[in-house]
Amino acid sequence: MDRGFRNLDLNLLKTLVVLYQERNTRLAAERLFTTQPSVSRALNKLRDHFQQELFIRNQYGLTPTLEGDKICREVNQALQALEQSVVLQTFSPERAEGKLSISLNHFMAERYASTLYRNISRLAPNLQLEIESWNQASLSKLVQGELDFGVNFYGIDAPKELVSNSLGREAFSLYMRKGHPYLDNVRLEALSDYPLASVLISNWNQKESRVEKILRKAKVPVTVALRSENVHAIIRSLVDSNLIFPAISGLLDESNQPNIVSIPIQEILDVPAVEFDRSLFFHQKNRSSEFHLWVMTQLEAVFATE
Repeated sequence: MDRGFRNLDLNLLKTLVVLYQERNTRLAAERLFTTQPSVSRALNKLRDHFQQELFIRNQYGLTPTLEGDKICREVNQALQALEQSVVLQTFSPERAEGKLSISLNHFMAERYASTLYRNISRLAPNLQLEIESWNQASLSKLVQGELDFGVNFYGIDAPKELVSNSLGREAFSLYMRKGHPYLDNVRLEALSDYPLASVLISNWNQKESRVEKILRKAKVPVTVALRSENVHAIIRSLVDSNLIFPAISGLLDESNQPNIVSIPIQEILDVPAVEFDRSLFFHQKNRSSEFHLWVMTQLEAVFATE
């Protein structure tokens, strides 16, 4: 059989890379939006073309052979280079079209999304910006290419296919209603007298918030009375209760929230390390993409100036 490049369907190579990543024909079929038998047929064609076994079946799925591993790695690099070559030749912000998908955690969506939209829409008016809240599926979507970027706090165990870049730090403050009794006795130990509220952020603080951990280490027992993914629901609950809400500084425009006040944790309470690094996640195949590099500069600018 002629093993020449001209006789090989490029779609088979895409299937080969996904099979190599998933090691399972069912999972590969789901990612490729096709059926498992179609993937199996493609694997047979690839085996015939390369005239050797590329994978060995096991009880969990597929294991690449020694030569299959080498071929898959080379094909993956070649397809990534081809994809980047196309992007490099066609990208410019003012002509950019399509969709830019970004996942932000609840804090960051609340604080930065509107500024990000203004900047992107001004420079790339034909680009549709889609911002979703970070959730349990975000890492998987980044791997599968359904998201371009994700931003969350540092410390998330990301899959090997993803790159994680630093995106600065976030300071934290305490938010509460105007006239809150804590304002008359601003001490670290006094936090034990009031219930806390906490935002649930997938992959980061689902069991215990980082501020809770800091206070526990400082031997300040606290009770979290309200946990929610909805920042607005927590803010509304502050107005007529004694809840205290640890959240990123600058979260609210207090001129539009006259009944809410904030106290910077680190300055007032002298608690160390109440700043958290942000991480920017994206697929490693997009390291050299002009489009993704441009978006990164926009994200860095927004997070640096807000």
